[in-house]
Amino acid sequence: MVDRLGDRLVLGLLIPAVNTVVQPEFDGMRPAGVTNQTGRFFIPDLTKYGIDSTDRAASDIASAIGSAAEAVRACEPDAIALAYSSEYLAGGHASAATIHDALVAGAGGIHVTNATDSVPRALELFGARRVSVVTPYLPPANAFVRAFFEAAGYSVKAVEGAQREAGSSAAVTSAENIHAAFAAIDGDDVDALIHVGSNLPVLDICVALEQALGKPVFGANQATFWAALRDNGIADQFEGKGRLLAEF
Repeated sequence: MVDRLGDRLVLGLLIPAVNTVVQPEFDGMRPAGVTNQTGRFFIPDLTKYGIDSTDRAASDIASAIGSAAEAVRACEPDAIALAYSSEYLAGGHASAATIHDALVAGAGGIHVTNATDSVPRALELFGARRVSVVTPYLPPANAFVRAFFEAAGYSVKAVEGAQREAGSSAAVTSAENIHAAFAAIDGDDVDALIHVGSNLPVLDICVALEQALGKPVFGANQATFWAALRDNGIADQFEGKGRLLAEF
């Protein structure tokens, strides 16, 4: 339901409880007449799940997200966006589907956009099939990220992680370290550089990265907000937020 401040779009925004990056980055991309109404959800400690408990882990995360979607519906948003990267989960596309289905159910008919679907959508616009990925994760999770994109048909040159132990710690990763991570996985055989993990702060340096590396650089938050706007009929383009939001 649009209102006086959000007379073009009231967007319900779902983010992990530990995340301190999504909300300011989404607000930094927000055009006039759009408001972001934030809801949070807890992610269970995945270390308590064994490799053969993949389905249960995805189910528990999905349940938390579904409940958060139900709660944010109280403010009558026009649409709901989920800023959570599921690519690091062992279940790959099956886990992503479980989470998406719970999001749709919790949204109760309200249109949904999610990060895991939005990154490939953006890659298609650039015609990018060869990618490298920066994450905040440790090596085991990075292996799942690689498998996720390869299963979707992408050629993955490299996955570079900031190797943060806890979800909240990704937000303190320095701009210098993030820049170095992207530079380390670049190459002539890479069409685009992306990041997953919505608590890794990249928006403020994406233009500098694109200028230095000469190719598209974007990630979960840019792609999700871009997709949410376009899904809801808002075609505004902006400078200073990377090529995705400036060109498409």
